[in-house]
Amino acid sequence: MSTPDDLLQPSLADTPHGTRKIYSTTVGYIAAFFGGPVAGAIIATVNSWRLGRMRSDWPLPLGTLVVVALALLPAPLGLFEQLRGWLGEAGLCLAWRVAGIAVFGISYLMHRNYHRGMAVMGVAAPSGWLLGILAIVAGAAPLVFALSGE
Repeated sequence: MSTPDDLLQPSLADTPHGTRKIYSTTVGYIAAFFGGPVAGAIIATVNSWRLGRMRSDWPLPLGTLVVVALALLPAPLGLFEQLRGWLGEAGLCLAWRVAGIAVFGISYLMHRNYHRGMAVMGVAAPSGWLLGILAIVAGAAPLVFALSGE
């Protein structure tokens, strides 16, 4: 039988795994802005893995990698070459950043309840400096490759 004191006990603190911490939206946004869609997908994948949601979240990283791989194909099929011809190099860089922000937006929509839950419970996100820098470097590599090819 429950006592009135049992009603005052926090119920969220007794979860078996504790609170699952994911990287903040700031890390995801900055990485996606500077590293493009690949960096955004890396942050989203790590957050999905930390939440144990890889079974439901796998389409985002896989779709991002497939689209980027198809974009890197040679001239008649590759999207990078077509965008470079239409927009120039500056436009290609801008399109890369816009695509990164789009991936971040999808990632945020997938994990927004977890971000809100962390904020409500006062849980601090883990430091995202190292992951963010690695994601930006890995995400910028396809763009550098595309811009270096003639």
